[in-house]
Amino acid sequence: MKYMLEQIREIEEALNGQGEKQEQLVEKMAKFEQEKQVLLEENTHIESLIQEDKASIVAALERRKQYDEEKVTLEQEEVKLAEIINKASEKLSNLKEERYRLENKKENSAIQKQNWGNTMWEQYELTYNRALEYKIEDCSITELKKHSVEMRGQIKQIGNVNVNAVEEYKETKTRYEFLTGQKEDMEKAEATLIEMIDELMNQMKEIFKVQFAIIAQNFTEVFKELFGGGEAYLQLLDEENILESGIEIIAKPPGKKLQNMTLLSGGERTLTAISLIFGILKLKPSPFCVLDEIEAALDDANVLRFANYLEKLSKETQFIVITHRKGTMERAHTLYGVTMQERGVSTVLSIELEDASNYMDQKKNN
Repeated sequence: MKYMLEQIREIEEALNGQGEKQEQLVEKMAKFEQEKQVLLEENTHIESLIQEDKASIVAALERRKQYDEEKVTLEQEEVKLAEIINKASEKLSNLKEERYRLENKKENSAIQKQNWGNTMWEQYELTYNRALEYKIEDCSITELKKHSVEMRGQIKQIGNVNVNAVEEYKETKTRYEFLTGQKEDMEKAEATLIEMIDELMNQMKEIFKVQFAIIAQNFTEVFKELFGGGEAYLQLLDEENILESGIEIIAKPPGKKLQNMTLLSGGERTLTAISLIFGILKLKPSPFCVLDEIEAALDDANVLRFANYLEKLSKETQFIVITHRKGTMERAHTLYGVTMQERGVSTVLSIELEDASNYMDQKKNN
């Protein structure tokens, strides 16, 4: 009987323990249900964000397509302008040669005219204006006879004369009229040349204004990225004569006031000059570029900014950089160096940083 009572008590205690476990399970189920509800809400929120991101991606792709079309249009316009400039330069060169030829011809004609005038004076002691006095028009026979008698008297007083003077006069007159026509042609050609030169200068000014504005905008953007802030811009010293005007660089690194580039420190001037080089390079990217220790004057932080920006530009331009700065070397794809293992014998070594990194990773894993 006592044994049965103990078993009953043990069974009751086990039942009480099972009740407590059931309550704990119920509480856990309720807790899990709450967590499930929170996860469902988060999942709904994440799905809405994904839809928004998809819409943003579609809009960005559309904008990129528009930018690509605009880029193609601008490149075509640039090619057309280059062709116009080349043709205009060729035409200007030809006109200069023609002007030089006409000037020489004009000079030779003037010398020949002077020689003929000297000949008339030496042979007849007549100037051109004096010879015109002997020109007779609309005269009667009586007047001509009278004039003939007078001329004969004058001839007797003069003495021996050149019997070919009349023919020579006609030839001289014809030649003079020809040279006068040539002079008028040269003056017209000169006016045409001046007009064409003015037109070419106006076209060059317009092209320079557009290109300078793009370079100035690129310089401002690159400056802010390399300096991590600040502002900078380019300005012409003489906007009335832009083709011969000087260019002033105004820069304001972060934490400093706006000032001329010459007032900056050596490192700041170097980084500003690098910003201008990259701004020009962005206008028309070159397929190949060599940089010789242009970041030597920069501190380590600015070297890293320079190297990061250079890596971004390397997508369109292949750079060869001569440098001793570690920050620049870390961003390079391939390193080249020269060693002298034997006296007087130089050896060129190269290493692909990506291959070296993979090798080190494999070595660590092994």
